[in-house]
Amino acid sequence: MKTMRWPGGVLVLAAVLVTVAACGGEGQNDPPTEIEDAVYTTFYPLAWMAERLAGDDIAVRCPIPADEDPIFWQPSRDAVAAFQNARLIAINGAEFEKWVATASLPVSRVVETAAALQEPLITFKGDKHSHGGVDHVHEGVDGHTWVDPQNAKVQAMKLAKAMAKTWPDHSPAIMQRVGDLQNALDRLHVRLLAMSSRVREITLLTNHPAYNYLARRYQWKLKNFDLDPEEPIPNATLAKLAVGVEKAGVVRIMLWESAPNAATARLLEDRFRVKSVVFSPLEARSEDDVARGADYIKLMEENVSRLGAALK
Repeated sequence: MKTMRWPGGVLVLAAVLVTVAACGGEGQNDPPTEIEDAVYTTFYPLAWMAERLAGDDIAVRCPIPADEDPIFWQPSRDAVAAFQNARLIAINGAEFEKWVATASLPVSRVVETAAALQEPLITFKGDKHSHGGVDHVHEGVDGHTWVDPQNAKVQAMKLAKAMAKTWPDHSPAIMQRVGDLQNALDRLHVRLLAMSSRVREITLLTNHPAYNYLARRYQWKLKNFDLDPEEPIPNATLAKLAVGVEKAGVVRIMLWESAPNAATARLLEDRFRVKSVVFSPLEARSEDDVARGADYIKLMEENVSRLGAALK
């Protein structure tokens, strides 16, 4: 058994045979578990890519519960074992999925999609804040690489090549599908490019540092305030907002990962003339989105449409 350090600092143990015992001390004499012929993904954007590439040929799994944050999710022992026994494991990397750094995953079957990116990863320092009553500090490497559609194209190709190598019989179909997927991302890129001259006239306020790769690609200016959409804005942050909005421009917009509570949206509008715009990085897909059949591209297009409407 040997250790390897992945780009982005992910430490993974490479093992030829991985059993459930890799997650704990029990069952060390159990026979090896049969490999499941499937792609296991760590969150929705990768699941969407894998499903588009797989068609009906290859099973795709995404074990993370819909209400979990994929950054801080701590998978159960059974969930880790399922990843370990997958034919291919697709991760974002760039230190996005925190649990991966300490999990024993078979390196030969892991594809870190963000490792294919040529530009340096973005780093940042954030303040401690709360999500649903749980304190977090978002700092270090920004793992939201895929939010930039040009990055997503690169990550999709990295995944496609890994899938084609793992399932060579399906390689021609996979490589054809990745072209279609990249074309869809290109159309999204064109829309973002078209509105960016207007965006560059202002400073976008944000509730969370999820938009840094978009900002670099399209030369947007951002000011992050680390706000929980479900909680009232702390008084100390209101004072910072008062200063920040004066520099934001004539059109004042705050991007939110999810819809803020009504009181917060009203306060921003009434006191600061700030429009609240939901621009989800789509780390997960809501039950409503699933029910109406809205996939990654449709949801990203809706993000762009909301921002475009707010700019008018």
